[in-house]
Amino acid sequence: MKKRTKFIMCLAGAWLLFSSANHLLAAGGVRLQTSVEPRQVRVGDRLHFKVTAFVQEEIELKPFPVDKTIGPFEVFNFIPGKPKPTKKGKQQDFHFILTTFEVGVSTIPALTFQYQKPDGSTGDIQTPDIPIQVTTVLTKESKDIRGIKAFVKITRQKLILWIIVSVIVLALLIIFLRKLLRKKQNQAPLEPPRPAHDIALEGLELLGTDLDESANVFYSGLSDILRTYFEGRFLISAMDKTSAEIFAALRQLPLSMEVRQWARDVLEISDLAKFAKFDPSREERLEHIARVREFVLRTKIDLDPQTNMNKINNPGSHG
Repeated sequence: MKKRTKFIMCLAGAWLLFSSANHLLAAGGVRLQTSVEPRQVRVGDRLHFKVTAFVQEEIELKPFPVDKTIGPFEVFNFIPGKPKPTKKGKQQDFHFILTTFEVGVSTIPALTFQYQKPDGSTGDIQTPDIPIQVTTVLTKESKDIRGIKAFVKITRQKLILWIIVSVIVLALLIIFLRKLLRKKQNQAPLEPPRPAHDIALEGLELLGTDLDESANVFYSGLSDILRTYFEGRFLISAMDKTSAEIFAALRQLPLSMEVRQWARDVLEISDLAKFAKFDPSREERLEHIARVREFVLRTKIDLDPQTNMNKINNPGSHG
């Protein structure tokens, strides 16, 4: 019986591995290729789901709408790539950063891509259902149900002793706090906090000396510099928000479209580097540092409010 169960589990694992491999589907001049990495995750981990569309030159691929969820998976980020020319037409990548909190086999459902032919007729093509094995982060020990600990018997003598000790500790704490308060009152006033743009520019200067770091480390640092600047300059709690949530918050600010796009490009590239193993070149890393520096210079606070507004709305002056 044990051998039979083990054989069935091996077959299920092999089927899951095969189902999670690259898929190729074609219809009406459009071909889709899908891939998922990693193919087995733990609850809360992020995975990279990639759809590559190969389209004939005369066919137009319509924009793909994205919801906050795809089946049991939450969409942490969606990054549509730019179309690239190929020998037989064009190619476009669609990157999905997903996560799920359901244990077991969770399926990425079929996604429908629509296209339009030169004669005006339309069609659609779907990706296959892709099962993903999701394991728990709990250990066997943490799942075990433990018995209720025995009640501690408190005698009257112990209760009186605890009360006396508590009063003594409270009195000592009050004395300590009073001395600490007097010491702070006698200290010189604290210096005002550093401007957010000074901190960001200093961080970019240091990051420029680490161009040979791995893409994950480098772009995690670049993203943190930009997110910290958002918090200090615009009071956006960016460190605990997704890139999509930050984009939505930036749209509410009086920034030019060009300035907002710089920040969006850098955050999207950082997500690809951290979650999709994208590795930009040394020259591209310098360009991304320059974009963040330009964004900071265009949006930093000046003492003259009119100068600050002119700098944000006129992309020619750094103030």
